[in-house]
Amino acid sequence: MIASFAPHPGQPTAYFMQCIIAGSKKTVERKSDVQIQVILHLAERMITISNRGFVVSNDDGCLLLNGTLREYAYKLRDAAEREREVHRRGGNRDGG
Repeated sequence: MIASFAPHPGQPTAYFMQCIIAGSKKTVERKSDVQIQVILHLAERMITISNRGFVVSNDDGCLLLNGTLREYAYKLRDAAEREREVHRRGGNRDGG
């Protein structure tokens, strides 16, 4: 739910989310582009959380958990960046 989204100060996606809430189409053309920005921010937050977790880990289980979080963060970021590039080229998955 967009209304419950609470951005962190300086978050790059906050402005894009406000555009969608306000219904502006001149800055953000597609809601899917906003979603990609939100996912990219989420992946960066996951990496930050993982890095902090490595510092405070007490045992192998914690290290494994933070490593898993980092791995999925990089996979998520890579997938979102690929999709963002598809959008930038104006293409779609059907070859257009």
